[in-house]
Amino acid sequence: MRAKDINILLYNPIWTSKILHHFISGACESKLGKLKFELIYMGLPFIFDEVIFEKLINSNKNSSISTLFKSIELKNQLILMPNKIEEFKKITNQGLIYLGNKHKLVISDFIQMDDKIQYNKEQDMMKKQYFKAAYNWGQIIAKEDCKNIFIKLEIVNI
Repeated sequence: MRAKDINILLYNPIWTSKILHHFISGACESKLGKLKFELIYMGLPFIFDEVIFEKLINSNKNSSISTLFKSIELKNQLILMPNKIEEFKKITNQGLIYLGNKHKLVISDFIQMDDKIQYNKEQDMMKKQYFKAAYNWGQIIAKEDCKNIFIKLEIVNI
């Protein structure tokens, strides 16, 4: 199997839409109740980064960007993140299209949905971990102002 074939399987729109659904659900559980649209592109690259993924699984609703990226190892993961965000744009868009066909998404300056889901209802442990990481990342990222997120994570453009 070629790398391209593996990527097609790993990042198929059905799977990524489920992860995005949990990411948006986590954000919609915040005080703001929605997610700034630009931040949707920060979902998949962070969740599919192995080092950040492990930290997101162990985070909770009290976690913040500052507490999440305290260690040098996690800060080092941010160095290539702008490139990863760019690489994941097409994958994110395909996942959003699939998600929008299955559930009602409200997209303007913000993205929100009424059909929120909880990761703890998932029986498959592997899926549950990804869904939990996505949900937690959504809660963490929705707490902060969009501009502050870009500054704290040192991301220049999306």
